[in-house]
Amino acid sequence: MKAIITRNDQTAILELSTSRMKLAGSLSRIGVRTPAYIIPCSDEEEDYIKVKLFGESDFENELTALVTPKDSVGSVNTALDLYRGLPRTQKEKLNVELSQNPPDSLSLSLPQGHGLSAEVCDRGLLFSSDGLGL
Repeated sequence: MKAIITRNDQTAILELSTSRMKLAGSLSRIGVRTPAYIIPCSDEEEDYIKVKLFGESDFENELTALVTPKDSVGSVNTALDLYRGLPRTQKEKLNVELSQNPPDSLSLSLPQGHGLSAEVCDRGLLFSSDGLGL
């Protein structure tokens, strides 16, 4: 997934998922000192930092459609990192489940039964839980 992050007249184009350090460095180069977990995924005119997301696969496009301004750049980055780290069979199961039972937003928990036990919080950390939460 690509993220285009703009502050004033400076723009960073990032490939998500990326390491938290690379994300922070890219933000710093355009003068953003705000941590990624605080930056909302919003592209409104009044936003100090504007974020546009573009999916590069069907799954990423589905995720992009679920992202709201309540979701942060950090949480989207972590969700993609978690997804990319899954074994192929779990990715396939998750893709099928999401296509059959799409959540209303990225902030809602994904369906149970993927063989994982993780929840992604807004700071990009993983905690034990009953299911996969994004």
